Amino acid sequence: MTNPLTAEAPAAQPADDHLVPLGGGRFGVWKHVLVRSPGFPAEGVARLAAPRLARRADELAAAEDVSDDEWSSFRRSFADDLGALEGQVQEIARDGRFQAAVAWQNHHALRRGIWPLFDRTPGEDARNSKYRQREQLVTAYWQRYCVKNDSIGFFGPVGWVRLDNGSPTRLEPADRLLESAEIFFEYWAIARLAEALAAQEGMADWLAPWRAGFVRVDGDRVVLPSQTAVEVSPAVAEVLRRSDGIRPAREIAGAVVEAGLVAGADEVSAILADLRKRRWISWGLGLPLTPRPEEPLRRRLERIGDAELRDRSLAQLDRLEHARAQVAESFDDAPSLVESLDGLDETFSAITSAAPTRKSGKMYGGRTLLYTDCRRALDLELGSEIVEALAPLDLLLHSGRWLTCQVAKVLREELVALHRRLVERDGAPLSLSTLWFEALSLLHGTALSKFDRVESELRARWAQ
Repeated sequence: MTNPLTAEAPAAQPADDHLVPLGGGRFGVWKHVLVRSPGFPAEGVARLAAPRLARRADELAAAEDVSDDEWSSFRRSFADDLGALEGQVQEIARDGRFQAAVAWQNHHALRRGIWPLFDRTPGEDARNSKYRQREQLVTAYWQRYCVKNDSIGFFGPVGWVRLDNGSPTRLEPADRLLESAEIFFEYWAIARLAEALAAQEGMADWLAPWRAGFVRVDGDRVVLPSQTAVEVSPAVAEVLRRSDGIRPAREIAGAVVEAGLVAGADEVSAILADLRKRRWISWGLGLPLTPRPEEPLRRRLERIGDAELRDRSLAQLDRLEHARAQVAESFDDAPSLVESLDGLDETFSAITSAAPTRKSGKMYGGRTLLYTDCRRALDLELGSEIVEALAPLDLLLHSGRWLTCQVAKVLREELVALHRRLVERDGAPLSLSTLWFEALSLLHGTALSKFDRVESELRARWAQ
């Protein structure tokens, strides 16, 4: 019988050397697997549990009648266990590695929310609302560090392991937690530094503007997606043509002046400013998306011909990198780490006039200036029993492939029809930017109803 989920799906390619066959062999999984893990022992969460008290609470809740003596006994047990748990929270909060983990995530929370816990003597002073909130903060962080598979510093390291269906699972723990650790600037932090440096007086002449990908220059016309071509002056057209992200503005100005299209370089600067306002160009220290954005920034700064401006800008980058080095030296020493992170924050704000954090109060990665990438020290090989346990995924993968093929078929039909209409309207050749711009509405137009039909068919095939 033909599997209704896999009908019409293209045949899978045989597994390559870097793949382990899965199930029937039509799919495979990579031999190298990234394993995420907590940085603290999982049994640590049990330190904040009171199982006997919980069982007794369940018994009382289920009982039809509870005597005053039973309630009194439960209240005494509750108070005793609460005192014990309070002591555990204090011990956890005083743990140096725990404090360092919190500092890496939010050093202000450590200083303002956790260290003040130590101002109170457990069992003696009243547990007011503020104190209970601080206990909850410790508890939330502790549970996360013990049992949540995060990719987050030494308290959520990752490890590269192998998958081998020809042998059983084998684990050889190391005598240390980490194999390596690196500290990176968040991209947004270096991008903000680049913005501040680009805004310096005299810097614009040394920056290379680059034309937006959707802007095309045709003679003295600017062609934009799905819009009537805009007539521009020969000077504007030439500036746009030369805005390639390589030539600095002063070089572009010199060429345009030499061509006799403008009287002076100031006119070219005004043209560039207007083009940036129109969003036809970008004009700044644009940085590629890379784990080390400070490196291309340094290379761009080193190309500045004005020695004073170049040295001043490089000195600002040096200050920020030195502050990062201070943080690295304090890697897992919480008090020193908090001090060095404060220093980094102050340095960043002094240079950029911007806050050292973003997305305050939101569950969002990259809120601070730095992050750590830590690799766990372990030798783990996932064996045949793991591969066998994954075999039932074969059906789900077949289903997913059928779905993606059908969605792709719908989109291809819609794109071909759209291309035909645009060519009839605008003529050939059709720019990719125009097709892209017009295609943005496909997912909200006629294709949407066709996607609904694909979804209905998928449900019907699963029902069979």
